[in-house]
This record gives sequence, structure tokens and C-alpha cells, in this order.
Amino acid sequence: GTYSGSSSSICYSCPSGRYSSSGSSTCYVCPSGTKSNSKKSGCDDCPSGTFSLAGSSTCSLCPPGTYSNQRASKCIPCPEGYKSNKKGSAFCEKCPFGTYSFSGSIECIDCPKGTFSGEGSSYCKRCEEGKIVNKNKNGCDWCPYGTYSLSGSIECLECPKGTFSGQGSSTCIVCEEGKIVNENKNGCDCCPPGTYSPSGSTKCFQCPRGTF
Repeated sequence: GTYSGSSSSICYSCPSGRYSSSGSSTCYVCPSGTKSNSKKSGCDDCPSGTFSLAGSSTCSLCPPGTYSNQRASKCIPCPEGYKSNKKGSAFCEKCPFGTYSFSGSIECIDCPKGTFSGEGSSYCKRCEEGKIVNKNKNGCDWCPYGTYSLSGSIECLECPKGTFSGQGSSTCIVCEEGKIVNENKNGCDCCPPGTYSPSGSTKCFQCPRGTF
């Protein structure tokens, strides 16, 4: 941790960030990713979550949104779909279902309504027609009979009266003449004898007297 010239009888302490061995005439710079030890007799590796430039006497903490491995000369931004919300992170945390993040993020962002994501996502997806986002926000569920949805919908909408739909529908269908929507709202039932209905009707009407 000291040095002296060839004609000097005095040993001088090495500056911070430098080191020397016994009998040295000069001090050496600690390389990046290390720091001089307390006795300045060598260099210690910077631990994960820190970094240093050449000639450093201390290792600096990585800022939020970044991380580092051992002996790092710089911190690495967290990749898309990950986050680091504290100083000195040795790794980045994966974003959970229903969230996303950009590179270097300190937080994961909630997906907008009507969208979903898997773990470690950099963007959110919209559900296709006839589906809505499930409770876990990691996929889509089919709309049930008697309902429909458009792409990106936040809920399944009830079919208008006189119409029906199958599971996972984007539109509702009108029952033809002589039929009305069944109780399950997934198809049409024929009107019984002696009754009739116009297309899209919600009920069957009695035929007038003298007709059938």
C-alpha cells in the first residue's frame, strides 16, 4: 500500500483507488469492477448490484431500473418485462400476469382494461372477438351463450331481445319467422301450432280466429 523512488528513503501511501505490493516503486490502478482494499495492497471485486470505474476506492450501488453481476464496470438496464425498484439490485424481477414493462423500468405497469399479458411481458394483448380478459389477466375467457363481445371488450354484452348467440360470439342472430329464442339464449324454438311470430319476435302470438 506504499511506494518509494529508487533514491528515496521515505515510503509514500498509495492514492485511493491504487495499490502496491511490498517494495514497489509505483502504485497501480485498480481495474474497473474492483476497488482498492483497506490496506491498498490489492483490489477487491465489486459485489453484484454495484459497479466501479478504473481507479475507484469504493463500489457504487446500481440505480433503480438496473442490475449488475460481480466485478461490473457498469450497470445493465433491466430487460423488457422485468423491473428493479431499489438501488443495488443483483437481478431484476419478472413482471407478473396482467402487467408489462419497458427496458430499464423501476415498476411494472398494469395492462389497460380489456387487455392481458403473461409473465415477463413487454406489452399487453387484446382479446379477440367473442372473448374477454379472465380474472387472472393472463388470458381470455369465452363469452357465454346469449352474449357477445368485440375485440378488446371489457365485458360480454347481453344479446338484444329476440336474438341469440353461441359461445364466443361477436354478434347476435335474429330468430327467423315462426321461431323465438329459447331459454338458454343459444338458439331458437319453433312456435307451437296455432301461434306465429315475426322475425326477431320475443314471443309467439295466437293466430286470429279462422286462421292457423
